[in-house]
Amino acid sequence: MELGSNGPCRYFGLHFESRLHATWAAFFDHLGWHYEYRPFGPRGWAPTFSLIGASTVLVGVEPELKPTPAARLLASGSSRVAGHRGDILLLGTGLGSIRAGGIALGAIAEWCGGDYGWGDAVPHVGGGIGFCHDSLSYRNRMTGFHDGDRGAGDGEERFVEAWRAARRAALIADRAADGRVRRPPW
Repeated sequence: MELGSNGPCRYFGLHFESRLHATWAAFFDHLGWHYEYRPFGPRGWAPTFSLIGASTVLVGVEPELKPTPAARLLASGSSRVAGHRGDILLLGTGLGSIRAGGIALGAIAEWCGGDYGWGDAVPHVGGGIGFCHDSLSYRNRMTGFHDGDRGAGDGEERFVEAWRAARRAALIADRAADGRVRRPPW
């Protein structure tokens, strides 16, 4: 089964719709981020996760390398209609890259007084590992830390390490046939 396949997968006792979803869960676990799988969301769009940090971020996982414009429009349009004014994070089949040559977690939408402003979600180490918008608020979405752009863009090596570990963990968890709940390997 490929990483982005639609086959179900078990990861530490939880049932995920695909290995890709389980891999993102393992990534969040590796970084110590709290999440909920398949939370309810705005009508018309069903988030894959909600990340619970300094604020709650609705997260969608797309089976594409980078989230498509159509996915951005659906997530932000449904959220706007539902009255959701929090951040939205769209993830793809892995870590992406940004124009400046760094890495991106995915695409992030921040509410900007009437609509969502989209950009890249880049690593942020202020107050602990997290992420921020690359051009709007540099606030670390997981810790709440904000001091201008200090800490923004730092921590790429932690993201890469966490992604490698997550891919291994999801593969190992998927192959475990006995169904026992295990602790993450880190």
